[in-house]
Amino acid sequence: MKEYIVDRDRRVAIYELHEALVAAGSSDHDHVFEQDQALETFFSGCRVQRLLWNPVTYDSLLNQAISEGVDVVIITRT
Repeated sequence: MKEYIVDRDRRVAIYELHEALVAAGSSDHDHVFEQDQALETFFSGCRVQRLLWNPVTYDSLLNQAISEGVDVVIITRT
């Protein structure tokens, strides 16, 4: 997990999908419904956005998510 410091009172957590699943008590091998439930429970109360990794658009999508008040970004790589 990485933290993006927006200002002294606000930070955005950035997880790779695998890291988020492990932190939530799930794994890549669990059924997608189990993964979603684990992530939803773990990040309860947080605004979460998933981004598909693309080196061309990542920076602009991350900045957009931060400007929209997201607390957690989960990066999915294909």
